[in-house]
Amino acid sequence: MDGSVFKICAAALVTALVVLILRQYKPEYAPIAAIAGVAAIALLLLQDLPSVTGLAESFLEFGGMDGGWLKLLLKALGIAVLIQTSADLCRDNSNAALAGAVELAGKVMILTLALPLLRAAAEIAVGLINNG
Repeated sequence: MDGSVFKICAAALVTALVVLILRQYKPEYAPIAAIAGVAAIALLLLQDLPSVTGLAESFLEFGGMDGGWLKLLLKALGIAVLIQTSADLCRDNSNAALAGAVELAGKVMILTLALPLLRAAAEIAVGLINNG
């Protein structure tokens, strides 16, 4: 995992340099290079994901908690990262309106994902009020 930080930084710097050069000489290829760089960094991150999820699951088991919450959290985190990356790429290519639409869609997705959690919290609150 420690080596991944250097790989990610190197990939980001190389991508930034390639995009900078392409913007001067072949601007139509710059967005493609940026997307390729983002994809490369995402692949580097995915290599470490199993160790992170394994550690999180062991913490949940130690605390006696259900693993469903971890899945929900990881889904929401994945949506947030993908939406933010997509919106940033849209902004980099002068599509602010599209970036806003992508961010709105991400917020709706995360809200939809969180509705069962909000319902469970409401049921707990009602139960405490009725029994209190």
